[in-house]
Amino acid sequence: MIKAVSAAALLSLLLLASCGPEKGTPKREDYISELSFRDDFKIVQLADLHWGKATPMEEEKAYLRAIAEREDPDLIVITGDSLLTADAYVASTLYDTIESLGVPYAVTYGNHDYQGTYSPDFMDNLVTSGSNSVTRIVDDDVHGATNYAVELNREDGSVAWRINLIDSGSLIVESSGYVYDYIRDEQTDLYRSLQNDGAPNLLFFHIPLYEWAYAYDIDEEGLVGEINEHSTWEGENEDFEGKKETYPFFAGQVHSSIFAAAKESNCKGMFVGHDHSNDWVSSYEGIALGYGVKTGRGLYYANDGEKGFPRVGYASYVLSGDGSYDLSHVYFEDGTLIEHGRESIHVG
Repeated sequence: MIKAVSAAALLSLLLLASCGPEKGTPKREDYISELSFRDDFKIVQLADLHWGKATPMEEEKAYLRAIAEREDPDLIVITGDSLLTADAYVASTLYDTIESLGVPYAVTYGNHDYQGTYSPDFMDNLVTSGSNSVTRIVDDDVHGATNYAVELNREDGSVAWRINLIDSGSLIVESSGYVYDYIRDEQTDLYRSLQNDGAPNLLFFHIPLYEWAYAYDIDEEGLVGEINEHSTWEGENEDFEGKKETYPFFAGQVHSSIFAAAKESNCKGMFVGHDHSNDWVSSYEGIALGYGVKTGRGLYYANDGEKGFPRVGYASYVLSGDGSYDLSHVYFEDGTLIEHGRESIHVG
């Protein structure tokens, strides 16, 4: 791995490009993976797989293969909580299965991925070592592990799209219990430093931001999907500006600066998992933001949506060269590989 340096030293290098870097100092390219872009480049988002010791692995292997065969994606993005109280065998079996799909895949962590009977180093090696993995983990002082970008390059070498992944953390332990972590300022600075050319970009992470509540204040119905969580989250930070007493989200504890940076950086969408029964997507201050679809059929998910079918499946994003994309949520019948419904929108 790359020698750790301070966030200040990293940003000085990335943003000022002054004197030559010290040996072992993280460079911009350390945070970048590259893939070739084609028009109608397809990303499939897998959210909250939650493989654990009780997972019926043969059934879930077939399920993941069916998704890959159905969509034929160019990139799979896994937005955290791929595992839940798993052991090394379960974790290896999951990522061997993902590797066997023959599709490039990018992973960012959720709040459960390190919570197994294996070490963080084991997990980090697992998600980065596959021949199809484009996941990057840099040994730096930036909060979290999976902070990087996948650049989709045209034939002339220019970046058509940049797919950013950010580690939104796990838990913050307080005297009264715990709250969910949040994206820190040094992660925002790193994200900003990678957007150096105005290319359209998407952001994927696990835990939603305060802006989910702000968007919900304006438009509860949203553009696609539903809200079925029954949480009672309320912003406790003094700068929280929500209009309601509680919200059906499990958001991070602190108002992150990442949304403000995304507005300045031609971000076209921000998508998470975490809230299993939510797959709502809205638009806030010019950016589509919301959820994918809970993919894993373990733990809990919504069965009581107004459309009458389980909210379990996946999200896909079909990217065009003009900076627009088509977003679809695909749902499966409970316990089967039969598609039960599909909802799509175009994002300009």
